[in-house]
Amino acid sequence: MIRYHEQVSTCFLTFVKDIPGYEWKPQPQHNFIDELVDAKLQQLKFVPAGLCSDEEFLRRVYLDTIGLLPSVEETAAFFADPSPDKAQAAHRPAAGAAGVRQVLVAEVGATC
Repeated sequence: MIRYHEQVSTCFLTFVKDIPGYEWKPQPQHNFIDELVDAKLQQLKFVPAGLCSDEEFLRRVYLDTIGLLPSVEETAAFFADPSPDKAQAAHRPAAGAAGVRQVLVAEVGATC
């Protein structure tokens, strides 16, 4: 916190501890977001987490995008898909805004 006469302001400071033996290993870059995240991880001397399982990936994509778990049908379709790029299709959950709207109306009584 910084105070000068009547004015007060705050700022966030990050202190990075020197880690003996830390070495950044280049990560695969798929888009510009990966570049930005990797630059920040390298600056803070964080080691990126490994890849998650398909089950965890599907659950996290649905919860992060629409706030709901995938249905049994969507989960079965995801695991039945043999293609190596099935994760790209999972980025667009079928329920989308319609599913969120149904939950809001049913649970909260909101009108969207």
